[in-house]
Amino acid sequence: MGIVAATNGMTTTGITVFDEALINEFGWSRTELKIRDAVSFWGAALFMPLGGYAIDRFGVKRCAIVGLLLLTCGLFVYSMTQSLSNIYVLHGVFAFSHSLAGTMAMVILVSRHFSERRGLAVGITLAGTSLGGIIFTQFGAYMLVTTGWRGAFQVEAMIPLVFVLAIIVMVTKGGPAKDSTDLAPEDHGMDVLEALKTSAFWGIALSGFITYGSILAIISNLYLFMRDLGTSESMAATALSVLFGVAFMGKLLSGFMSDRISPYRLFPVNMVIMAIGVAALSSMQLSLVWFGIVMVALGWGGMYTLYNYLVIKSFGLLAVGRIGGTVSVMEALGAGAGPLIAAYVFDTTGSYAGAFTGIFVALLGALLLARWVRPLNAKKGLGSYLH
Repeated sequence: MGIVAATNGMTTTGITVFDEALINEFGWSRTELKIRDAVSFWGAALFMPLGGYAIDRFGVKRCAIVGLLLLTCGLFVYSMTQSLSNIYVLHGVFAFSHSLAGTMAMVILVSRHFSERRGLAVGITLAGTSLGGIIFTQFGAYMLVTTGWRGAFQVEAMIPLVFVLAIIVMVTKGGPAKDSTDLAPEDHGMDVLEALKTSAFWGIALSGFITYGSILAIISNLYLFMRDLGTSESMAATALSVLFGVAFMGKLLSGFMSDRISPYRLFPVNMVIMAIGVAALSSMQLSLVWFGIVMVALGWGGMYTLYNYLVIKSFGLLAVGRIGGTVSVMEALGAGAGPLIAAYVFDTTGSYAGAFTGIFVALLGALLLARWVRPLNAKKGLGSYLH
């Protein structure tokens, strides 16, 4: 959970509290700045298959150490940046770091060490993304006041080194020395080509493209959105913390429930909850916006756990690095497009209302795609479906 919190919190979610400071110092437009997020996620789309192969080939722990060291270097250099081009390059480094030490790697690690209550274990791990948002949003806001954004990045650059040391200590002092490759019979599953032939794969991948784009558009622009509504800087940061806090609970709840109720049934329910929240955001009324933030976070938190869990549930662990990496390509493509499109809508219309309305319509499309995600019928072969 800690590694997931750090890799996501410092480069994807918590970093948004510095947006206003960067815009004020350099005079960039919101669209120009948000290209950085597109670089992060489109870069992840490029690197995820390579990261998945490396994880299957060399193990999670070795890859995680390399990824965390890259993250430290990237954050430190960020503190000295003077141009947009520098920022774009650094977010490319972050993308490669995530492919080796991000959520996919940690979900695989946890899944290989837990066969009982695996859904809850995955949920707890993925709750780290929200925990990172809570911690690093508030930490970044505090450091912004006390040291400025450059000082904040220098301090944050030291944090991944703590986790590198923790991994090394875990390996040398009794922790699992290497990734488990002795899978239980039920964990053996499809190879990549078999998975690509199923409707479940494309239902997960295509709906992931839409929902990841939707939530990242909201997260990346929420701080500026709240400032546009007249809230203070601290209140705008609090809005992000509320979103991440509720999403944290949603991820844990979804992981807990998926061990008791079919995750295939929970999946569309969470999508509907998120869509209701987006509709409230599009009202541009502050009272409804807070309700919308809670609903978006609850629905997204549940879906985030399920996206990762359903890949393992549907396709097994045999080639999970490559299958998960392929799904992550689609998710990352959407996640990169969402913030950029929302910022462009604001720059051209002067409001986020159109962006949120578009997100609501897109989620209705994702809800239709969710119908493709159904359990595989083991008796008829992994490529068949229960009807």
